[in-house]
Amino acid sequence: MLDSLWGDLLTPDERENVKRGRLDRGTGGTALLMVDLFAQAFGSGPLSCEPTATEATGPISRLLAHAREIGLPVVHTTGEDRPEARPREATTMLDAGRSAEELRENYAFHPPFLPRRGEPVVYKSAASAFFETRLRTVLKGLDVQRLVVVGESTSGCVRATVVDAFSCGFEVIVPYDAVFDRSPTSHRINLFDIHMKYGTVASTCDLLAMWSGKAPT
Repeated sequence: MLDSLWGDLLTPDERENVKRGRLDRGTGGTALLMVDLFAQAFGSGPLSCEPTATEATGPISRLLAHAREIGLPVVHTTGEDRPEARPREATTMLDAGRSAEELRENYAFHPPFLPRRGEPVVYKSAASAFFETRLRTVLKGLDVQRLVVVGESTSGCVRATVVDAFSCGFEVIVPYDAVFDRSPTSHRINLFDIHMKYGTVASTCDLLAMWSGKAPT
C-alpha cells in the first residue's frame, strides 16, 4: 500500500529502501494528537486545505471515535487566538494585523472535531505543536510514549510536530489518509520523509486493525 502512495515518485533504489513500519505494539501509552483541525482549514480563506480537508474527514473521524471508545487520550491543537499572546517574529503563522475576532474565527474547531470535556487543548503560535507550548507537559502527565498524529498540513504543522515529537523521544505514527495538505505532491513527499526518518506511515484501516487486536492487512 505504501508503494502505491510513493511508487511513481521514487527511484528503484529508493523503493527498495522503504522501511517497514511497525504497528504491532498495541495501544499502551498511545495518544491521538489532533493537529490544527480548525474551521478555516475546511473553508475558503488563506488557511483552507480543501478539497483534501473534506476527503480526510472520514478517516480522522473514525480514528477519533475509536480512540474515545477504547479510552485513548485525545489531545487537540489550534492556533493561539489572543493577539497579545502571539509573537511578532518570523515564526508567526499569520499576519500580525488580524483582529481578535478574526483569530477566534480562524481557529475555532471544525464542528466534527470539537474537543470533549477533559480532552486537553494546546494553543500554539508556530508550526510545531511543541514549540513554546505545554504539549510535552500534557503528554508526560498522561504517561504517553507514542503519538498518532492526524490533521494538517502534512508539509507544515504536521511535519514540524512529528519532527519535534521524534526529537523529544516519542514514537510517532502518521495515518496517511488522516493528514492533508494544500499540495498533493507535497503531502506525499513529506509523508515519505516522515516514514524514512521520524516515524511510521500507515493507513487508517491498518491502525484501526491494530487497535482492535487484528493483524494489519
